Amino acid sequence: MKNKIIAVLAITCIITSFNLIGCTEKKNETSQGVVKTTQEKQETAEEYVEKMYKGLIDKKLTYENLWEDYFSKTSKNIDMLNKKTYVSNAEANDFKNNIVRTDIKIVSSEEVKEGIFKVKSILKYTVNGKENSEDLIEYVIKENNELKYLPQGIMSVEKHMNTTINNINYQNVNVVNYVEGIGISTDMVNQSESGIALGWADGPTVILKTDKGEYSYKLNTTKVGIGQTKNISIYFDKAEGTPQEVVINNINYLGNTGLPKDYTGGQTQNIVIK
Repeated sequence: MKNKIIAVLAITCIITSFNLIGCTEKKNETSQGVVKTTQEKQETAEEYVEKMYKGLIDKKLTYENLWEDYFSKTSKNIDMLNKKTYVSNAEANDFKNNIVRTDIKIVSSEEVKEGIFKVKSILKYTVNGKENSEDLIEYVIKENNELKYLPQGIMSVEKHMNTTINNINYQNVNVVNYVEGIGISTDMVNQSESGIALGWADGPTVILKTDKGEYSYKLNTTKVGIGQTKNISIYFDKAEGTPQEVVINNINYLGNTGLPKDYTGGQTQNIVIK
């Protein structure tokens, strides 16, 4: 239960941003009439994220404020993300789990790409009165010389064509481009006349092929009944390049006994990204 709550926190609890002060010159006149020039300090990514959390902890910011004023344009341009859904889900999650944020400590930050910063922090909060803490990673992007929040480090989401392979229909094929890594998500619909097992003695391996290399991830063994749908979502944290194909190994069609019709290691299905 805790992991589920934290996953939502990582997406929704800090959706905020503050304008970059910028290196502007400000003239102050002294009592002697001498003009003194000073340069304002530019806000750092660490200070920025700390302000984001403090705004929520002190209840000076609402989720609607955060969406309207602080989300990056990059994030608002993602089709799967919208104000109504974000605000509703964030408020419902806080209410359901009685989440109260109490403190934030910034650990470090680094510029991982030009104008994009990764900030590590520790969040203290309570869930139904029980104290918790969690290590978080947030991303901040500079847009038009202002710092803006980049939820989960997502840069874009690409929708791709459905495809059917041996009575398995792969729907809602999406590629999620992160600042670091690539995500793949699809709904696997069993349209065959038998049950399907992803993996058997061992879980299936999913391979992402891009123009820059191949990246693999092992799933837990799971079954998909006749007519049922299984969502497969995988984050390849080291992946780079343009996705070209997703390969799923060890797909087993089951017989009447519930066992694989053969024990040859299952089928391999290739989903071409197009």
